[in-house]
Amino acid sequence: MPASKYVVLLSIFLATHVFAVDSLPTEESIKQLLAITESRKLVDGMMNQMNGMMNDSLQQVLQGQPVTPKQQKILDNMQSKVITLLKQEYNWDYLEPLYIRIYRESFTQEEINGMLAFYKTPTGRALIKKMPVVMQKSMTEMQKRMVPLMEKLHKIQQEALGELKNQSAK
Repeated sequence: MPASKYVVLLSIFLATHVFAVDSLPTEESIKQLLAITESRKLVDGMMNQMNGMMNDSLQQVLQGQPVTPKQQKILDNMQSKVITLLKQEYNWDYLEPLYIRIYRESFTQEEINGMLAFYKTPTGRALIKKMPVVMQKSMTEMQKRMVPLMEKLHKIQQEALGELKNQSAK
C-alpha cells in the first residue's frame, strides 16, 4: 500500500477520534441539565413515594386485620430500617455521579445543549414543574390496576396448578 494511502487512513482515523471526543458532553453541562430539571428534587420525591407505597403494601398484606402493639412496633421498625437503607443507597451524592456517567454515555454535547435550551423555555419549565405530578398520577393509576391484575394472575396460577394436579393424578 502506498504511503499516501496510510496518511489518508491515519487522517480519517484521527478525525473520527477527535470528532468522537468532541461530541462527549462535559460534566459541567450535565450538572447544569440535572440542576435545571430538578433531578435531585425528583429523587427526594421518589423516596417519599416509596415510603407511601410501603405503607400501602403493608395495609394490603394485613388486609385490615388488627395488629397488636408489639406487632406494630416490629412493622414500624422494619419500615424505618428499609427507609434508612434506601436513603443511604439512593442519596443524591451517590446518584449524581451515576447520572453523569449515564448521560455522558448516552448523549452528545449537542443533545445536552439542546435539552438545556428547551428546559429554559416556558414549555420546558412547565414540563419540569408538571412531570412529577404526571408521574405520581401515573403511579397511582398503575397501582389501582395492579389489584385486579394480581387477582387475574392468581386465577391463572391456580388454574395451572389444578391442571398439574390433574396430570399427576393420571
